[in-house]
Amino acid sequence: MLASAIPYKKAFEMYKVKEAGFREYCPSSDEWRRTEKICDFLLPFYETTKLMSGTFYPTSNLYFLQVWQIQLILMNSLKNDEVLIRNMGEKMMIKFKKYWKEYSVVLAFGAVLDPRFKLNTLVHCYNEIDPISAKDKVEHVKSKLYKLFEVYDQNSSTTVESSSQLSSNFFQATSSVIGTQLIKIVG
Repeated sequence: MLASAIPYKKAFEMYKVKEAGFREYCPSSDEWRRTEKICDFLLPFYETTKLMSGTFYPTSNLYFLQVWQIQLILMNSLKNDEVLIRNMGEKMMIKFKKYWKEYSVVLAFGAVLDPRFKLNTLVHCYNEIDPISAKDKVEHVKSKLYKLFEVYDQNSSTTVESSSQLSSNFFQATSSVIGTQLIKIVG
């Protein structure tokens, strides 16, 4: 709504001159300036939301980078001159930390497995956020990824050896067990 009003700033100003009753409702130049800053701050969130809610193409490999970008924006907002943006950033950062802790490893897998990004992207991203803990975070993701591969490797070799003797019901049960094991590894 704010972004759609900005192009009509001059129209608001002209209307304020012609209609005396509108003067008290027309935003001041300071309010227009703040509106533009708020729109600039919120635009990356809108773009990320659009990307992540796409239904016609897979985006799991992009999640980590998008969330990382959001974290950088939130970190920068905490240093913003505009009090309103700083306050919004503080509240958003609290929510961000709450949810990011739970999903960061799974999202990192998508970035690592993408041939364009690999592990170097993870190293760079973690270093940008917190150089002190970056190495530990990368090692944590690597260890979880290795465990995931081990479970997959063990279960796939078992499945290949006995596939001719097993019914489809057993395959479904095995898939469920594998899924449960993967959730335990990632969690």
